[in-house]
Amino acid sequence: MQLQDQHPFTLMIIFTVVVSTLLVLIHYIIKRKHVLMHCTLMMVIFLLAYEVLTPSPDDIKHLIHGDNRSIVYMEDGHIQQAINGDKALPIASVMKVFIAVEYADQVVHHQINPNEHVVYKEVLRYDLPDVEGESEMQRTFESVYGTQHLTLNDIAKGMIRYSANANTDYLIDRLNIDAINNKINALKMGNHERIKPLIGGMVMASQLNSDALQQRIDEDDVYRHVIRAKDLFVTGKISKEKVLKDFDQPRQVYWSDHLTHASAKSYALLMNDINSGKFGVEQTKILRTLLEQTSDQHIQSLYQHYGYKGGSTLKLLNGVYYTTKKNGHTQALAFYLNDLNPWEMYKAQRAFKLFRNKVLEDKAYRESLFEYHSE
Repeated sequence: MQLQDQHPFTLMIIFTVVVSTLLVLIHYIIKRKHVLMHCTLMMVIFLLAYEVLTPSPDDIKHLIHGDNRSIVYMEDGHIQQAINGDKALPIASVMKVFIAVEYADQVVHHQINPNEHVVYKEVLRYDLPDVEGESEMQRTFESVYGTQHLTLNDIAKGMIRYSANANTDYLIDRLNIDAINNKINALKMGNHERIKPLIGGMVMASQLNSDALQQRIDEDDVYRHVIRAKDLFVTGKISKEKVLKDFDQPRQVYWSDHLTHASAKSYALLMNDINSGKFGVEQTKILRTLLEQTSDQHIQSLYQHYGYKGGSTLKLLNGVYYTTKKNGHTQALAFYLNDLNPWEMYKAQRAFKLFRNKVLEDKAYRESLFEYHSE
């Protein structure tokens, strides 16, 4: 899930304007032979370009602060370090890991058939086209899997690998949302709200007026309104055109803030449980098939198993991981970055993989990260 404004594009426009202005000043200064000032301005341009164009894992390291950011790191089944690990924050598409757990459980217990043919037209009832990010991921799934010969397992794979939201909400209804949320309680997930349909949240937010966007609403009311909005949308009682028209940036922010909340600790533990085989041989095999879809040769060279899921909106960026190294040692990692401003989001997106790799692979960097935030 990734509903983004044109933040990087906007930032590049700003950068271009700044550089153009500086170049005009340089031209003016050169004409007057102010060599020292000329050199100073050239240095400023170089530093600006370096800052904008060069990613670093420290870009995220410096963002993990305050109540709206968290990280938990585990080794061999034990939590080693944590920052705000118990704080419940919006998790966006990270919740799809838990839906996958319920999917695998129902497959193993023969409650659903993973090879069942799915009529893609039914999935598209949950689709909100032409929303940036949302539409792109759904169309990517279609281009890879097609639309004619799909199985339920293809829908589950698309939910994880391409983060296709229509696949997700279709699967939530097929699995039964009460069964999913009962599993949260059964597994004692701790600080984890009920899972809610994604499209229902978008529809609900699109219907709110400006005053309602500022009002506080408790989780029970949000859940009830989201479920009702989803039902109205998929039955055609609310048009896609109207939702698209009304789902502007303030309503995207509202939707992001009212997504399912859970703690980084709960998902680090869940990823560890999946990797350890806690859910049984058959269920673990299904989950590995869904979560271990990387083609990154660097990752494949380091790990026997590497499972992951990310999540993002226009103001948050999250990631959860498990690994089994070649030597058999295991890791789990969950980090949430919420309430990012446009500049922070731009920096976090470009540094995301660098940061993830540093934390998982470099013990000295990992220790420096947590020492930095303990000061």
